[in-house]
Amino acid sequence: MTPAYFYNLAIVYREDYAAASYPMVPVVQGVSLTRRRILGWLGATLLTASWLGAVTDLGLLYAVTSTVLRGVFVATVVRQYRVDSDRATVRSFHASNAYLGCLLVAVVVEAVGI
Repeated sequence: MTPAYFYNLAIVYREDYAAASYPMVPVVQGVSLTRRRILGWLGATLLTASWLGAVTDLGLLYAVTSTVLRGVFVATVVRQYRVDSDRATVRSFHASNAYLGCLLVAVVVEAVGI
């Protein structure tokens, strides 16, 4: 299984993977299927982040960070469907990394009590 952020890179660099005969999903099964997998991993990521907020005593910082950046992450994935460009795909890659990184920072800050 490959998380959404890596699928984004695989789409952008699919020609390089194809030239190297490396069987990445966008090369073997196409960009459309890869984007559907990104959508599936987006859902799994968002559900897991929501679950984490529900089963722990993480507070307002985590909730706000998750909610705001969730919107950005979803918007970039949706944009990939509307605009078939590597630029939109790279933005989705960066949004996924920012989402996960900021959630980690929020968890650490709240756990340590900074």
